Amino acid sequence: DTLTIPQLPQFCESIQDLLAGYVETVKSFVGTSQSNVASAQHQEAQRRQKAAAALRQLFVQVTGVCKDYVRLKADVHAALVECKRALAGHLQDMLMEYKAVTDAQSAQVQRELFTRDSQLDITSTELQRSHSALRQTEGTVLGLQQQIKALREEHVAEMSTLEERHQVQ
Repeated sequence: DTLTIPQLPQFCESIQDLLAGYVETVKSFVGTSQSNVASAQHQEAQRRQKAAAALRQLFVQVTGVCKDYVRLKADVHAALVECKRALAGHLQDMLMEYKAVTDAQSAQVQRELFTRDSQLDITSTELQRSHSALRQTEGTVLGLQQQIKALREEHVAEMSTLEERHQVQ
């Protein structure tokens, strides 16, 4: 349809009202968008603040754990050094005790060997004397056996002579 000129002002007013409605809608939309953006920015800021606080707390905890680790490492190192020192002292004491025992045992063995050696010397000397006495006794026994044999022969000869004299008579 065609507009007539008298309707034109009315049409312009309608368009202006319509445009004003659009402008209000756009302003409302922009306001809502700005409000949403502001709310989103506020929420993001809160989230970042919470994340930063959590990171700070985690950093504090990690720092504490690291300090505890360093302290514990130093304590363990000190304990190891003390254990090594104590072990070295204990081993030194055991070595000295072992040396004292072995020295005492060695001295005891040497005394026993000397005593046994002396006893063997005495026994050897006694055996040599006994052997000499035995040889002398053997010599004496042989001499006595020969004397007995000679006496027996003499006795037998005398008995024969006596018998012969006795038979002759």
